[in-house]
Amino acid sequence: MVAATENKSIWDLKYESYLLKVDKVEGGYWGTISRGGELEWSGAIAADFEDARGSVLNQFHSIRPDILKPGFQAIEPELLAFHPKNKEIYNDSEESNNKLKGQIKDSGKIYRLTVAKDGLTVSGNRRLAAAIALNQEALEAGQPKPFPFIDVEVQQYEDDLEILDDLVRQNQYRESKSEVELFREFNLILEIEKQKAARRMTAGKAIADNQEKGSARGVAAQKMNESIGGKRHERTWEVGASHTHWMDDLAEHGEKDLAKNVEKLLNKGNVTAVKDIRKIYEQGKPDVALYAAKEKNKAENKQASIKSIVEQRVLEETKKEIEKSDRPTKEKLLDKALVALEEVGAKPTDDYLTPPEIKLTIIEFLGTRDEDKIKRVDLDPFANLEKDSIPARESYNVIENGLKHNWHGTIATNFPFSITGECMKYLDKQIRDGKVTEGVFIAQSGVIHNKSTQDIIVNHKMSACIIKGRVTFLQGSILIHKYPEKADKLSSFNTDTVILYYGDRHDRFYEDFKHKGTVTRFGLQPSETQGLQFPRWINNEQSQTCETNWLGHAISIHIDDEGLYVPTINNQPTNQLFEELSEAQAYTMGLAIAKLQKQNTDFDSSVFS
Repeated sequence: MVAATENKSIWDLKYESYLLKVDKVEGGYWGTISRGGELEWSGAIAADFEDARGSVLNQFHSIRPDILKPGFQAIEPELLAFHPKNKEIYNDSEESNNKLKGQIKDSGKIYRLTVAKDGLTVSGNRRLAAAIALNQEALEAGQPKPFPFIDVEVQQYEDDLEILDDLVRQNQYRESKSEVELFREFNLILEIEKQKAARRMTAGKAIADNQEKGSARGVAAQKMNESIGGKRHERTWEVGASHTHWMDDLAEHGEKDLAKNVEKLLNKGNVTAVKDIRKIYEQGKPDVALYAAKEKNKAENKQASIKSIVEQRVLEETKKEIEKSDRPTKEKLLDKALVALEEVGAKPTDDYLTPPEIKLTIIEFLGTRDEDKIKRVDLDPFANLEKDSIPARESYNVIENGLKHNWHGTIATNFPFSITGECMKYLDKQIRDGKVTEGVFIAQSGVIHNKSTQDIIVNHKMSACIIKGRVTFLQGSILIHKYPEKADKLSSFNTDTVILYYGDRHDRFYEDFKHKGTVTRFGLQPSETQGLQFPRWINNEQSQTCETNWLGHAISIHIDDEGLYVPTINNQPTNQLFEELSEAQAYTMGLAIAKLQKQNTDFDSSVFS
């Protein structure tokens, strides 16, 4: 009884003496129903073709209520309409739909659909689409339709609310739903429950039913949790649904690229990122919101926050502005330095210069003379822009960023205080990779109390000079450039300071730095014995020492260039040499006992001479 033909209309269908049509017109799609050449019904112009086709079919079943009757029957699939809410909620991919169509084509069977009296498909919209598509392909190939009729169950629904309720129920345990589909489903259930509550209120049952069923949001969340077999807070469902609704509004108002990227983030579970992007958009910055969404979807930015992504964009734009600027070269350099500080998470207030007396002590201890007779270290990875950095054969200033380069040889530097943790982690890696042989590092004293940096200090058995009193650091040019109006107030910076040493010359470090403060060494293993029992010695092959802490004293025995054992106690050399390790150990143990007996912090090695 049904025949589909092609003419100037987008879609038409003949049923007995009726002609159902959808024409493409200016502004959208226009549906009509004619009989015997006379127009019987004309619909409003719809923006979407399926909406127009659905309106035509709904109206036709109103004109011909005898076609669909409650119960089970077979009907031409072309007489059924897709439920618009199904399309709104479920984003079935072309790949998924084609797979289903292939399965139906191979089996020649379609599981029964559930439809309403007006022809709306409540359950089985994808199966209906497959049947119509396969019929159309057969007609175009000049072959008979594979599905001239399909089985349906026609339900007698009271109203649209009952249809929606059944639509959700029929799809509740549908497999492989995305996060966006789940949030849309929650939103629909929430609206249904709100309408039910309003009806109960009208019927005077609000109090009793509310006690029995709970809030609309709670009921919707409970149903969704049952469908996924999990437990999410109702607020989580509500927030996700709100962002999904915003995403749909974006697409409707032409922001399709942003909507697409937001959908990807929601399906990945990045609800917090979407919240931040939405806030940026609502601040009137759609271009920044789109940039942040695209960047967040990149694999390398999986752990990055939206704030850091946006900050990076600002830095990049600032760099471009600096390059275009016609300002003097020195000012450009200082502007670049400010941007570089922000890139590594440092601050302009990190630009304080190492006091000359500390630099002199460091270079005398660690430096070696070049052909020009000047002592230098191999590298200063955090040199300032001034000419008074620690003398080094190679250096990286803030613009060059020492955290992006491999270090080598002897290192002396003043860590930027606000990123000391990052600097210590990088130092740890460079030591483990065998690139740093020896180094002296200036930091705020908190570095020895922070757990992560303390672990690094202990693991590498570093020595530390905790400087007496506060050290005064003078401001650098970057700081003055950033705050010229505060130049006098920022002229100096006083802070508790520690100097760390990594290497093999801990005795020499003690001698050179003991006048500046308390020198101690971390990471030596304490003896597991008590009293005058023997200590537990630890061999350190890297520094050619045998070490222990015993009776409150740090004891180490070094091997010199001639293979003799050189005992040291509390970083003080004993000036004794031994051919056997056991002799050196016995000597230092006796020295420790003598110190214990005298209760004296000094000792005289001549008592064992």
